[in-house]
Amino acid sequence: MIKKYFLSGFTLKKYKGVLYLFVSGQSGKAHLGKLFMRSLSNCFLGVTVSFKFGLRLKGVGYKIQVFNQKIVIKLGYSHWILIKLPHDCLAYVNGGLVLFKGICLQKTAQLLCKFVILKKIDIYKGKGFNNIRLRFLLKSVK
Repeated sequence: MIKKYFLSGFTLKKYKGVLYLFVSGQSGKAHLGKLFMRSLSNCFLGVTVSFKFGLRLKGVGYKIQVFNQKIVIKLGYSHWILIKLPHDCLAYVNGGLVLFKGICLQKTAQLLCKFVILKKIDIYKGKGFNNIRLRFLLKSVK
């Protein structure tokens, strides 16, 4: 049995090829153990089957391009917007569809949120970055 101490109050033990995480005596840190195990399982899942998110850019004059690990966006402002991708994320552009693929769930979802914040959805015309997994209804004009 191998015993490793990596955080104060946590012990990681390997027994017969299985890793066990123990919380020592402090009841207030039990939720951190669950959080750590969830993050660890997301890392294993991301390495085996990478996380994929998609956005649809809708609007006249909006453009998006990928160069190396950088994304260049034109959203109707007077300048281009440059976003650098994390080293473990990839982006693919096909027309108005942008697909993000990454190993780390948190970094990939955070990248997706950066784009949604840049151009929020216009609820009357549907312009902006739309998540392809979510559907929404447009408001009618009075």
